[in-house]
Amino acid sequence: FDNNTSFDDVKIVANSDSQNAGYVLPVDEIWLPETEDLAKTTYTIVDETTVYNKLTRAVSQIVVHVKRVANENGKITEHPFPSGKDIADDIKEIRLDIDGVGEAVNISGGLGATKTKDILDEITEIDDNGFATFEGPFVFPMATNDETSVGISVIPSEDSLFPEMKTSVKGLLERNKKLEITLRIT
Repeated sequence: FDNNTSFDDVKIVANSDSQNAGYVLPVDEIWLPETEDLAKTTYTIVDETTVYNKLTRAVSQIVVHVKRVANENGKITEHPFPSGKDIADDIKEIRLDIDGVGEAVNISGGLGATKTKDILDEITEIDDNGFATFEGPFVFPMATNDETSVGISVIPSEDSLFPEMKTSVKGLLERNKKLEITLRIT
């Protein structure tokens, strides 16, 4: 740093994905001051004192919920699994192709726009109905408030009766928030 370096010059950049040209890797949790004003607050410390600042996640996270439902005459109702069974028996992994994540982040917010991919192969939680939650990747929000497009492929386990399923959804990735996606499988 030199005397001309400002807070806006300091940024954290997502690594490029060497396996997929034009993509970056998901990021980890990054905590920064909640607002730009908090980050730029000047404190004059002349003797023993305590300085306070509120940090929040500077990233967004994608979370995928998978539920089994019944579709009877256009009415969709949840169809819980019997005791001892759950949706994990039918799913090998969920692949995400996310178009609309930030390339970097600084105290002002996300910078740039790019893509990332991730494979969700570990279930975070199974609820009492046998439905699953997958915590997906952390990503930087884009510099703009444009919606992100998430391509989703559900890859069945070898002995599943389900075929491979594909869909896409759009949503907003915002700092310190989760984009929650619920897949309903009939």
